[in-house]
Amino acid sequence: MKPKTNRAFRTSLLIIAGLIIICWALVWIKTGAHPGAPRFAAFLAVSFFMSMLASWIFYGFTDETFIPSAEISAEIQQIYHQQNPDPPKLRWPKRLFDILLAIFGIMISLPIWLAIIILIWLQDPGPILFIKHCSGYQGRPFRLYKFRTMKINAEVETGPIVSQGQDQRVKGISKILRKTALDELPQLINILLGEMSFVGPRPLRSVVEIKNIQNIPGYTQRYNSLPGLAGLAQICGDNLLPSRDKLRYERVYTEHAGVLFDIKLFLIACLVVFVLRWKKDWDGRIPRRWIRFGS
Repeated sequence: MKPKTNRAFRTSLLIIAGLIIICWALVWIKTGAHPGAPRFAAFLAVSFFMSMLASWIFYGFTDETFIPSAEISAEIQQIYHQQNPDPPKLRWPKRLFDILLAIFGIMISLPIWLAIIILIWLQDPGPILFIKHCSGYQGRPFRLYKFRTMKINAEVETGPIVSQGQDQRVKGISKILRKTALDELPQLINILLGEMSFVGPRPLRSVVEIKNIQNIPGYTQRYNSLPGLAGLAQICGDNLLPSRDKLRYERVYTEHAGVLFDIKLFLIACLVVFVLRWKKDWDGRIPRRWIRFGS
């Protein structure tokens, strides 16, 4: 049903756009007066928006799966507070840095957001955002926002798994979005809401975290700081590292976190995403000398 429905949305857009072009040409021929390019562009934009709106009414604006039960979220927080009776406080300089950088990032990237929304819809009409239900600071549940880069309900058959390098569910423009991390842009909203930071342990879904908490001693220590866009484990190692290995990096980060250290790690993460990933001979790791702990 979905492919036929998507073709219907695209066809309706083409029909509406075609009618606008015909009417625009007829007015020009009959009156000799040019209707004006801005007005023509506005009509096309409205037709495109109406087609997108129709698809969102049909599918919804967001695609979200594996919503944890209230019991799972409560259990994660309960175990955290049992194992961490005196949790550390968030540092206000780090929070101020996150707010200012997130506002700046949203302001300069809004045209990119618009382009991504259009490209995602043209490739696969439907929800624009994908929502992951994760655990954050002190185990609190939150909704993590990403641009959708897979087909709708892509995980119904596979469950909540980490996407591999040659994932067949990721095609076209989505591959570029994931490789450049542009699909993570909506997480700037999470940062403004105080649910995430620019640097911190990468958030994982609550349905996965509850298993790690039950099987890995000291795992709840990763909740001592806000989850981040960039994590030390991903920068120094690999996103596919076992959870136990990631936890070692996350403990180190929690001990040495600071604004200057965050800036350094964020710049290294940008270098990885926009430069190193595109080199054919890159092995996925960075020189250890780049990382010097402390602020």
